[in-house]
Amino acid sequence: MVSLSFHVSNTCTQAGDEIVQFYSEDEYPCSPLPVKKLKDYKNLSLTLDETKQVSFDLNMNKKTF
Repeated sequence: MVSLSFHVSNTCTQAGDEIVQFYSEDEYPCSPLPVKKLKDYKNLSLTLDETKQVSFDLNMNKKTF
């Protein structure tokens, strides 16, 4: 399993919602389409100056493009 983790911060002057998207790309594609594939996403609600940690886990056994 591969994990990707990072922080998302709200630097605006008001609260807001954010959709964080995780895409994969085949380095050596067999066909030209699709170039990138959406693997997962998270919906976040952030208050003023709030920071949240976001994590995505990718099971390498299921890494199909």
